[in-house]
Amino acid sequence: MTNTAITLSNEQAEAVKAFAKSRKLSSAALIEAATIALQMLPQQAPRATRQAGAASIAFREQVEQKYDEVLKGNKLTIADVAKLFGLDPANTTNNLKWLKEHGKINFKEVGKAEKPAGVRGRAATIFEFA
Repeated sequence: MTNTAITLSNEQAEAVKAFAKSRKLSSAALIEAATIALQMLPQQAPRATRQAGAASIAFREQVEQKYDEVLKGNKLTIADVAKLFGLDPANTTNNLKWLKEHGKINFKEVGKAEKPAGVRGRAATIFEFA
């Protein structure tokens, strides 16, 4: 931790003073001890998110390679994309969002598909791949 200065709100400062007073300590000494303790803590790098599985990595590579010829300019549902690339819809959604966040593909929601009468569930969302 590079910045070890402790900044306290008024409430927090009052709580430290009350704690120090109840234990017959100086509040300044208590804050100094906390600062030293923070400096002694090992510095940790931010934890990375969980690694993508092999199926997800293969899907991402396929989409990147075939994006222009298969997806670009088409209006498809997630289920359609999942069938094209052989991945389940949940992982397809997550991987498409990941690819969009990283600027590798571009798509937007354009509407809902017609839901046949008597079929349970929501109507599928249609995405346009640009």
